[in-house]
Amino acid sequence: MTNDFAVIKLNSRQFIVKQGTVLKVDVLSETPSFEILLAEVDGKIHLGEPTVDTIGIRIQIEEDKKDKKIEVRRFKSKSRYRKNKGHRQPISMLRILELGEKVKNEIFRSDVVAEKPVKEVKAAVSKADSVSVDELDITDKQKETLKAAGYKTSNDIKSANKEDLLNLKGLGEKSVLKLLELVS
Repeated sequence: MTNDFAVIKLNSRQFIVKQGTVLKVDVLSETPSFEILLAEVDGKIHLGEPTVDTIGIRIQIEEDKKDKKIEVRRFKSKSRYRKNKGHRQPISMLRILELGEKVKNEIFRSDVVAEKPVKEVKAAVSKADSVSVDELDITDKQKETLKAAGYKTSNDIKSANKEDLLNLKGLGEKSVLKLLELVS
């Protein structure tokens, strides 16, 4: 086990990392980047002026989630003033996979599991004549509203006119247009 480490700058903050380190950082942008400021690899110290270009680090973004809840309470005695607020900061969990001289600087997502594109959902709906409302790519509230109004399948929605769908509570202009686009 080597004692290789590096100091990186990510999201305007500096972190000391080793291979296998898991970092909790503020949520990253779509195209994240980082800089290596200092590194020690195989007993040699590489000092950046301002960054080190000879050393590379592979970073894997494991997940984007929300951090623990922070509660903010305000209280003034004898005046009946009380306020409670909560906040959950969005964060990204990162894992340092490799650190070395022959490693390319790279930051990537571990699982590129995207939601089904609308085209795939349309294809699935058009292949099967009748698809259940539960299988459509809409919110749970919209599914409940459609079921309560008697729309069980995509054929029921196709046969309804736009005005009938707009009269349902919880469905607005945009959601009706998206729904009609999905089932057409």
